[in-house]
Amino acid sequence: MTDKTPSLGKQVMKGAGIMVLGRWLIRLLGIVSVSVTARLLTPEDFGIMGAAALVIGLFALFKNIGFDDAILRMDTEDHDKFHTLWTIRFIFSAAVSLALYLAAPVMADLLQEDRIEDVLQIMCLMVVLHAFHSPAIQVFRKRMAFGKEMMVRFLEKILSVGSIILFVLYVERSYMGLVYSNLTVASLGVVTSFLFYAYIPKISFTNFKEQLSFSFWTLVRNFSSYGSGAFDEWAAKRSTNSETFGAYHVAHDLARLLVMETIFPIGEAFASAVQRVKNDLDRLRDVVVRFLAVLVLIGLPVATGIVMTSKEIIHILLGSQWDVAIQFLPYLAFAKLALVFSNSLNGIFLALDKQKTNAFLKLFRAGLVVVACLVALLMGEGALIIAQLYMWFMIAFVLGEYIYLFTSLKISLGRLSFIFRPVVAAIAMAYVLHIVPFDDVPMHITFLALSKIAIGSTVYGATLFVLWILSGKPEGAETEILSKVINKH
Repeated sequence: MTDKTPSLGKQVMKGAGIMVLGRWLIRLLGIVSVSVTARLLTPEDFGIMGAAALVIGLFALFKNIGFDDAILRMDTEDHDKFHTLWTIRFIFSAAVSLALYLAAPVMADLLQEDRIEDVLQIMCLMVVLHAFHSPAIQVFRKRMAFGKEMMVRFLEKILSVGSIILFVLYVERSYMGLVYSNLTVASLGVVTSFLFYAYIPKISFTNFKEQLSFSFWTLVRNFSSYGSGAFDEWAAKRSTNSETFGAYHVAHDLARLLVMETIFPIGEAFASAVQRVKNDLDRLRDVVVRFLAVLVLIGLPVATGIVMTSKEIIHILLGSQWDVAIQFLPYLAFAKLALVFSNSLNGIFLALDKQKTNAFLKLFRAGLVVVACLVALLMGEGALIIAQLYMWFMIAFVLGEYIYLFTSLKISLGRLSFIFRPVVAAIAMAYVLHIVPFDDVPMHITFLALSKIAIGSTVYGATLFVLWILSGKPEGAETEILSKVINKH
């Protein structure tokens, strides 16, 4: 291991910290948006928009040709290659937009919701608008300029939340208000991206075949990721009405906001570091182990906390009219935790030049989710059993995927001993929150939630610290975090 490893580790930890903090601020705005619109609109409105989002997400996969990954792989910022990637993305986006418009009636019949036909035929314009974004975010991430990337995302989110609330309040207090606001946000996003990184796109076919080949495997991976992250919603929509599906969709979205969007930035920060050490196997192993340590250390308490405060989260953010969503949130939280653990490996497989392997693994993952949802539909138990089976199948896959990765990199199992500390700490956290008689103490639901968060965080942190001491204070994620705390004081 070279002397550069610690400095790279600190740089990555700093980047991960910036990304997580930035995403928390962005997701806080997103939660505000959901909380406000949930009180202005009905679960049925959200069910209609949720069904439309499923279709748009499916069609949009054909335009996601690996623009981000291709830029990250470049040794230098080659604008000729940028132009080729932009050309491919624009061609695909225009074709997808037209296909979505034409397929809207069929999709409405498939999802048994006639109202999404008009929604899809309007929102197909978003697909083309997104193609005009400059590569600001991708370039900043490649430079490991995470602060600038977060500035772009934060500004876009402020404009998004403001537009949604204004349109629902003053233009159309129904799902159509969300439709109009989404189009406005897509237009403003193009302008924002150019403010931070001026880029004049040109039609170019330089290295077209090479980029298209890379895009094919990215497309396979993206289809697989979509199946893993959304097929449960397709199954839920088929198994219930729009109102109940609206509750499932919002619980799904909250799980994504609170779990995936909080933890996934860690993977994005580490992806840049992995690219820098991909030719040094020892340093690569070190970065991968650090990466998993941080994921487990942060991910487990977040998901466990959501499980133990599901009722409070739903009531505070959405209101008591969304009670049906409470039953779905715990299972979806851990399903999304498993999903983000899996998706975070994309950068590592990319650095190892195992794009095909990653695509096939994600395809297998999607197959497992499809099987889980089909079994749930055959059981006829409704959306709850779909959420439960979705969670267990995702956890099983992720365990297998990490075993494969660590075996491929020849990382000894002894280096994974750190995992037991956050696992035991999370169990202790859940146990204490379970046995404390919160219901016997009359208090406002907001204070109840804050009390649970305070007690749970204290138990988790204290248990983790004690286990770390008993383990001999090994180098790891705890060391990095503790050193930052000490340095600040």
